[in-house]
Amino acid sequence: MIGDEAILVSSRTGKVHTLNAVGARLWQLIDGSHSVEVLTAIIGDEFDVSTENVAADCAAFLTELRERGLVT
Repeated sequence: MIGDEAILVSSRTGKVHTLNAVGARLWQLIDGSHSVEVLTAIIGDEFDVSTENVAADCAAFLTELRERGLVT
């Protein structure tokens, strides 16, 4: 973490990924025990955005992390 952003380095590829404040917070919350719905609700609450507005973005972000091999 650097401020409210996160820097990720893939151990598989060595590529560096920078996450903004929302992405960094999602990264902190991903622990295998929260559903996507719970993650969406937390982000919506913490960033004062409606769940409907953040749901698609959270799902897309999690899919991107999975596709890049950063989460399983």
